[in-house]
Amino acid sequence: MVNSIEDLRQFLLDYFYSKSPGVFILLDRICKDRLGVSLIDAVFHMPDKLYDLILDVYRDSLTANFIFKSFILKPISLKLDNNITVDELYEVARNGAEKLKDILAKGGIDTCKMCKSDNSNKTCEKV
Repeated sequence: MVNSIEDLRQFLLDYFYSKSPGVFILLDRICKDRLGVSLIDAVFHMPDKLYDLILDVYRDSLTANFIFKSFILKPISLKLDNNITVDELYEVARNGAEKLKDILAKGGIDTCKMCKSDNSNKTCEKV
C-alpha cells in the first residue's frame, strides 16, 4: 500500500514503464506537447483529457481502453485501500480529476499536495 501521492506517482511510472516503455515514452512526449504536462501529471490533473489524447493517438477505442485501464488505472487500483475495480476507476477518471481525487482520498492516498487552497479559489499544483 502507498499512502502518499508521490509514492503512487512513482509506482504508476515504474509500472507503466516496465510493462511498455515505448508506449510510455510516446504518450509522455505527446502529453507534454499537446497538454503541457507529463503523462503522470495528466493522470492526476486531467484524466479525461488524457484518455481523449490516447484515443486520438491510437484512433481505436479498444486500444485506448486497454492502455488506459491496463497501464494507468490498474496500478492505481492495486494501491488503493477501498477495493475499487479498474472499471469503476475508469468511470470516475472519465469524469475528471476532482472525482478521481475523491476516490484516491477514500482509498487512503493523501491528496493534500495535489491541490492547495488560496482562500476561496482552489488551484492544482503539479506533484
